[in-house]
Amino acid sequence: MARVDCDVLIMGNGIVGNLAAAWFRRHMPALQIDVVGPATPTLPIVGESLVEFSTQLLQEIGLGRHLVEEQLPKYGLTFYYKLDPTAPADPRYVVDAVPTNPPLPSFLVNRFTLDDALRQLNRDNGVEHVDGKVVRAELGSGARHRVTVRDADGRERTHTARWVMDATGRRRLLARQLHLGDGVTHQRSSFWFRLADFDASILDRIDAVTSDTRRPDAYYAAHHFFGHGNWIWLIPVRAETGRQMMSVGLTCRPDLFPEPVTSIPEFLDRVADEHPILGDLVRSGWIVDTNLYRNYMYRARRRYSSQGWFLVGDAADTVDPLYSTGLALAAMAIQQVGAMIRRDLATDHGDGAAHNVASISAATPARSDSLMTLSPALRLCIFDCVDRRANTSDVRPCSRQARTPFQSPQLPRSGPRSASGAASRRTSSLGRIRRHAPSSRPVGRPLHRSVATRHPRGPFRPAASRLQRRAPRQSARR
Repeated sequence: MARVDCDVLIMGNGIVGNLAAAWFRRHMPALQIDVVGPATPTLPIVGESLVEFSTQLLQEIGLGRHLVEEQLPKYGLTFYYKLDPTAPADPRYVVDAVPTNPPLPSFLVNRFTLDDALRQLNRDNGVEHVDGKVVRAELGSGARHRVTVRDADGRERTHTARWVMDATGRRRLLARQLHLGDGVTHQRSSFWFRLADFDASILDRIDAVTSDTRRPDAYYAAHHFFGHGNWIWLIPVRAETGRQMMSVGLTCRPDLFPEPVTSIPEFLDRVADEHPILGDLVRSGWIVDTNLYRNYMYRARRRYSSQGWFLVGDAADTVDPLYSTGLALAAMAIQQVGAMIRRDLATDHGDGAAHNVASISAATPARSDSLMTLSPALRLCIFDCVDRRANTSDVRPCSRQARTPFQSPQLPRSGPRSASGAASRRTSSLGRIRRHAPSSRPVGRPLHRSVATRHPRGPFRPAASRLQRRAPRQSARR
């Protein structure tokens, strides 16, 4: 068995593993990064809706142009609730959507083209891909880790690395090996498929009861239809050939939705009970592929170790995809791992990683869904503070080969008053607001006079400001 040395070995050739490799190559180009995994993905691919945080990270590593030119824009989330859930034939929905364009960009992505672009970016920037499957991982304490990889011909090679990152997804290699599984309160199951050449005008037949008419193009959004114990997503994506395509999926709680959905006929039978219009939409096109996850919710008790191994993405835990936070949580974990490796490099002794694991573990809630309850400003403040405290002046890579220079354009680095400064200002303002005494405003009186009100002769218009209403009285006194 041959032995190959590298600095960071990432197990998993999916989007999380390659995103981690691209981030390390962007921020620590002197390190040798190896990605281990089959060249052809073996697990189902899902997750076509990005949020602002994951979009920012993809732009940061050099895929911003790909997102703009090859993917579709996302104008927030749209929620559909049946006005009368007991009447399936009633086409009326209460629709909750963003009234205007979101302030930060996000995208609806074809995961096949995005994953290919990410792998190509890593190849261009010198990230080495090892085609094979990890069969053993021997984690050392204070020594290099040993990972045995078996290729397609059955030959095995041993790779040694100072840090090992598990991004194997639902395979959860290290979590299974170390028995880190933890119980979850409620399970989830999902059935999804890609629909092509459908009649998008069917969605225009939805009788939407909504309170705002200033929306952008309503089609380019992540659509969510809610039912009893389940919800259905519709996500438009751009096909490789330029055809019209959409990802359609159902997520349910098995305890509330006991009849499993494992095929298109079963999906249509269940959908016809609550959302007949979605059945018409599916029947108007043809099915590209189908996928299924049963009881997929999982959580690891431990994600980071002072010995230099880390769990990220689905290898650590899974989430309900309602708010499209899976990739965003993985992006946060990648930056946390990067902060720990930076400090470990800077300390020049073995206690740096242990101290960093303890500090980040104390700042990060144990459950990923609890993390999302924090405000975005507070989350950015936590990770930015951890990143600032890491010293990157002394980075010593392994000496296996000369480093390939990073080819993606360098992004301008923000000054000392960046996201963390804005976050601290916002949180301090929030603290000042909370210290104010409760308002003695009469019940029923609007809190803000600039709230949009219904105009008798047209749609919503902003009410006149306080100065505009006082102007006639002031002129009369003169």
